[in-house]
Amino acid sequence: IIAIFLISGCSITNDDAGTTLPTTEPTTATVPTTTAPPPTTLPPETTPPTEPPYHEDIMAVPMIRMMGMLYVLDKAEDSFTQQLPDNYVYLGFCYENNDSIPKRDTSSRYIPSYTELYASLEVPDYIYYDTGEGYQRLIRAALVENTVSKDDPDNTVPEAYIQAFFNTLLQVDAHNPYAQAAGQVFYQPEEVDLYMQFYNGFREWSHYEVPLTGEEETFLAANGWGEKKPMSNARRFPISAMDQQLQRFFGITFWESWGVGLDRMEHYREENQCYYHWRSDTRGSQATISSVEKENDTYRITYQLKDDYYGNTYRMTLIKTDGVLQIYSNVIIK
Repeated sequence: IIAIFLISGCSITNDDAGTTLPTTEPTTATVPTTTAPPPTTLPPETTPPTEPPYHEDIMAVPMIRMMGMLYVLDKAEDSFTQQLPDNYVYLGFCYENNDSIPKRDTSSRYIPSYTELYASLEVPDYIYYDTGEGYQRLIRAALVENTVSKDDPDNTVPEAYIQAFFNTLLQVDAHNPYAQAAGQVFYQPEEVDLYMQFYNGFREWSHYEVPLTGEEETFLAANGWGEKKPMSNARRFPISAMDQQLQRFFGITFWESWGVGLDRMEHYREENQCYYHWRSDTRGSQATISSVEKENDTYRITYQLKDDYYGNTYRMTLIKTDGVLQIYSNVIIK
């Protein structure tokens, strides 16, 4: 999220009340008569030099590396918009690291961690990030004059741009819904395994963000949690959080799902409609995409998983909707 600070000038008014006026009238100063020099004119063929939009200040603007390419702030007047362009969809989120020029995908400068990013399946030159008040456009650094990308070997568009897009979409991350759907088997959204899909819990419901309440600790203690089973390992799975992700990324509500996997959750607390389960690890495996097929707004991604000991080949079907590619199915094809 970028905060914009506006500095406005102040006017100071002096109060002349109580000021003693001089007893004599001041002498009027004589203004010397001078002849103003003629205005300087440029030859018709000469134009004032214009400063390129990017100079030494390039390191002070937002930038990010995605799909192997470096993007920097687009300084065009129309680069900020309230509504995301039609052909842009959710691609993931970033991790802020202001120590150097971003070297790895999802690494950013001056863009806060977990800021959502949007990219086009057709145009690789721009991406947008959500500021909370609208969407700010970034431009591929190779398209503007700057000092940080001219020697960057990864600054050209990949020949297989669509595959690069989906490699980023499915990259392994504890809170990436596409990466968590990978490796499951379901033929329609309602069949998704909620235990596996939300195995890593929700970042916004971690103990760092929302500490356990006294009521939650009492509930867990009554269910055997304590010294030998530390409450710090109690991962929360609120129905509201599951419902929000299911609606956005699967196109169904929590109650429309078949509830697959809920029986493997350890405890359910009715008072706050939340499941709890012991967690000391995270789930996820890197996908290697072998092909991408497109039919209208449907994409079928064939891939393998690095840690799949069975050597399965999977096919994930995604449907392009407003601002997001929704997951329809994920099946084994061989």
